[in-house]
Amino acid sequence: EKFVEYINLQSSIFKAYGDIPKQIIAIDGGDGTDIIPPFKNATYFKRELLIEPTNWLHPITFGFPKEKICTIDKIEKTKLFSDSRPTNLGSGLYNERDFRYIAVNGTEADYYADYQQSLFGITLKKAGWDCQRHYEIIFNHCLPYFLDIEQCPPWTLTTWPKDVLRQIKSIQDVSHSDGTIDELSQSSLQNYINIESMLFDYACRMWTTEAIARYVIDTVMS
Repeated sequence: EKFVEYINLQSSIFKAYGDIPKQIIAIDGGDGTDIIPPFKNATYFKRELLIEPTNWLHPITFGFPKEKICTIDKIEKTKLFSDSRPTNLGSGLYNERDFRYIAVNGTEADYYADYQQSLFGITLKKAGWDCQRHYEIIFNHCLPYFLDIEQCPPWTLTTWPKDVLRQIKSIQDVSHSDGTIDELSQSSLQNYINIESMLFDYACRMWTTEAIARYVIDTVMS
């Protein structure tokens, strides 16, 4: 309610002085898909975007802090799929304080280590398509097994290589059922290594908080 009051106040001020200038930036990171009317003349960034971008409406994603990126060169993979799964609360504890699936009685470090030790981390759309869990998986040298990526709208997760996410799901010998790392053939494992290396490098260029900030500034200044 306070946010709505703030928007209405800003809208009345803008009306008194004319159109909202382009330099006013609205970043809508909510899970909803509605566009907030008072900002339709500003530069509006929408995370869960369902309509085609315009000269004032632009897609945006979450960003991941550089200090949280896993910098370990070689990690021993011991599990096919991580224990932290949004579809299996029996093997993880949902912590409402920080909205993460944490290993039972664990810490953030334990949660990250779970992905680091796993080849794949299961993810999917929940309240919204974009989710910090996707980034936590990738930035811990794990590949996202995105269950429903085929249904993702074209203007949401626009910087995500959705063809690669579909390719991950088609790696031979892998399914989202329980399995062991020993079940992977040598060719499947090499395919995994190539995709993980490429996606991690791509993520470091595109999805850090600094990269997202640069994208916003470049868009406004263009």
